[in-house]
Amino acid sequence: MIIPCNRHVLIQPIESEHEEDSNILLPEDYAPEESAYAKAEVLDWANDCKIQLEEGCTAIVTRHMIEEVDICGNVYHLVLENHIIAMMPQDSA
Repeated sequence: MIIPCNRHVLIQPIESEHEEDSNILLPEDYAPEESAYAKAEVLDWANDCKIQLEEGCTAIVTRHMIEEVDICGNVYHLVLENHIIAMMPQDSA
């Protein structure tokens, strides 16, 4: 495990569930357009973060600002705290 520094938040992106069963035929190479935002579980955060975070809470983050860091074969996802645009209550995540 790594420890985030410099206002970074360690997250685990939550994959969205796309409906597979459909009566509409689409080309094989069709890929639905991704939203500019993604849901992510908050795992840890730097000591200098100013927003209130809780381990396990769900954050809405700017998708293209998620940094994927591969260290010794382990992949971590980090985002700066100012790219967290909203938090979701535990019961609605």
